[in-house]
Amino acid sequence: AQDIDPALADLVEDDTLRVEWYDLAQITETSPLAAQAGIAAGEQGKFWEFHDAVYAAADPKGHPAYTEDSLVDFAKKAGVADLSKFRADMTAAETVKAVSESTQHVHSIGIQGTPFMIVGETYINGYKDADYMTAVVKSQAAKAKKAKEAKGTKGATRPAAPASAN
Repeated sequence: AQDIDPALADLVEDDTLRVEWYDLAQITETSPLAAQAGIAAGEQGKFWEFHDAVYAAADPKGHPAYTEDSLVDFAKKAGVADLSKFRADMTAAETVKAVSESTQHVHSIGIQGTPFMIVGETYINGYKDADYMTAVVKSQAAKAKKAKEAKGTKGATRPAAPASAN
């Protein structure tokens, strides 16, 4: 993610790529807490800033352990305004449940590890470099555009009839 996210930023900005984030909190005992902190930061509109602060501090060769206090420090660096609310949201029962449900959902569709990406019709399991990811995104975008154009040339469609008042 540290290498790939910046390389794909232009594709996000020009609406070629939409990034969806699903928590798969399973790497360390504190992974769920870190995922909960991401949700708490997102509640204040700072998910990506928080994500970037955590990843910038991470050792690419290891998996850090987190504490509530260390995650509050990252939130502060990310510009989260209300740190008391952040801490409360991070440990709230609904946040814990959201992370657990996300992890269960991801497992239910067969994803067992990260990184894992779905780009159009392509499934990418494991790390791929930025050039590879950019090529896949552009290829899938071109394929989607071609399919949309082909669908548009198969004849005019009429809008659906309004629902009957009867």
